[in-house]
Amino acid sequence: MDGALLGGGLALFIGGRIAKANVGGPACFPCDPDALNGLDRRTLGYKSDGARIASDLVRDSVLVLAVGGDLLDIAVVRGRLRLPEAAADMVVLTEVFLLNDGLTSVVKTAVRRPRPDAYRPDRDPGAGEDSRDAQSFYSGHTSFAFALGTAATVTYWRRHPRAPARWIVAGAYFALASATAALRVAAGQHFPTDVIAGAAAGTAVGATVPLLHDHGARAGPGTIAWTF
Repeated sequence: MDGALLGGGLALFIGGRIAKANVGGPACFPCDPDALNGLDRRTLGYKSDGARIASDLVRDSVLVLAVGGDLLDIAVVRGRLRLPEAAADMVVLTEVFLLNDGLTSVVKTAVRRPRPDAYRPDRDPGAGEDSRDAQSFYSGHTSFAFALGTAATVTYWRRHPRAPARWIVAGAYFALASATAALRVAAGQHFPTDVIAGAAAGTAVGATVPLLHDHGARAGPGTIAWTF
């Protein structure tokens, strides 16, 4: 199971990154705002460098908490950091990262949706000249935050199936991931539908990968490999 997920995830990650780097700029520039749905059109005026930087920081905090929190939890529960258990958890988080990033890159390449700046050339005269300008759908920051946050939540819930704190953990990761999504829209990097789709995709990957290790068989020595 882990060999297939790691190998497939790595292939998808590399292939997606290569495809995304060669996708080309937006098909339209400047693009017609009337072609947007009402929800996305309302956010065309959004543009904030502060929100963009904050979205990077909040997204990265999800990764730090997912890794650090898991290792700390193992150390507290077991009385020491059990390396086999920690390694098993890190393998699953790596699988989540690779598969989510690869899937996001493939979708971005296939859809080639222009970013908001392509609809507002007066706000950014250089928009439309880079391949990243055609990678609005869906939000990679958002899918990353929801994928890692969901995987970390599933891990905690499986280690503490009845602990009241599991709701706090789930709420904290959801809040951070949602903040990442909102900041990407406020930064003018994505439309609302981009982050909604990113949240759905990231959640699906983050929940599915750990659960694939079920079916009554242990896939490794760590807690993630346990069945319910």
